[in-house]
Amino acid sequence: SSPAHSVTHGKRSLQQAGLCQARFADELDEVRVRLSAASVPTGAPNAQSWPGSGSIGDDLAAAGLQRRVGLALAAAQESLCRLEEERLQKDMAVEQLGRLQARLSLLEIGTNVPASKDD
Repeated sequence: SSPAHSVTHGKRSLQQAGLCQARFADELDEVRVRLSAASVPTGAPNAQSWPGSGSIGDDLAAAGLQRRVGLALAAAQESLCRLEEERLQKDMAVEQLGRLQARLSLLEIGTNVPASKDD
């Protein structure tokens, strides 16, 4: 595939990872709000009224969401690394192409030298 196609694909992957990251961040905020509301003491003290004593289901949901957010962040970072690698490969290819074109033009100039009158 061409360097331009690779860069386009990398940008698309990066955009997709960004969308996932935003969606998971929104979900995480929602879970935090629900957990905060569940841990606010109401009435007489009991096991549920202590801060951080949400239900096990809430804790598991928060842990699962944290894991998904972590995976999305890792995927976004991987996409950034791939995009940077593809950009560097493209830059190197362009540089090498320039050197090859310069050599080719020198070779063409050398073969197009007009013959002298003495030949």
